[in-house]
Amino acid sequence: MRPVPFSVGALLAAAVAILPGAAGATVMRYLSLPEHLGLSDLVVRARVGEARTFVGEGGMPFTDTELEVLEVLKGQAPAGGKLVVRQMKGEVDGAYRSVPGDAVLIPGEEVVLFLHGVEGGVAYLTALGQSKYKVERPVGTIPGPGDDGAVVVRDLSNLTFYLEGDRPALTHGDEEAPVDLRIFRETVRELAGEAR
Repeated sequence: MRPVPFSVGALLAAAVAILPGAAGATVMRYLSLPEHLGLSDLVVRARVGEARTFVGEGGMPFTDTELEVLEVLKGQAPAGGKLVVRQMKGEVDGAYRSVPGDAVLIPGEEVVLFLHGVEGGVAYLTALGQSKYKVERPVGTIPGPGDDGAVVVRDLSNLTFYLEGDRPALTHGDEEAPVDLRIFRETVRELAGEAR
């Protein structure tokens, strides 16, 4: 089995976050769209598929979730339009463990994901729950190149953000206002320098 690439800081933060009885929230810095794009190797609009959980080296649970890539907004998706997102979560010895504030990927939903560490068809969310935008379409419309009123929504309510400044503080996230998918797509491509 290949080792899972994580930075030492991310691994330490994740390990502390998933220990039973540890703090129930993940504190992070809010990323602006340009910052998020700068940290991401790949941004895709995708349909979420099935998930498979396994125990990695050191006994840590991981879940691989299949994605059907519908559109690439930044970077290059693996050949075949399939991709796997790996998250540190799952059941080990009868106990469920996860990183608080990580995105929940639900089979069948359409999402825009910001990803990094893409290797061999496996990628990681760039910034936990900050990296998932759910695509919502008006009832009766079919997903495709025409947006027909589709919007993206990001729910940050499970995250706590560190605010820098003269008086550092913490603030809880919230669900952000919906953004038109067409405008979001154009903005991401423009900022990424990949206008089409």
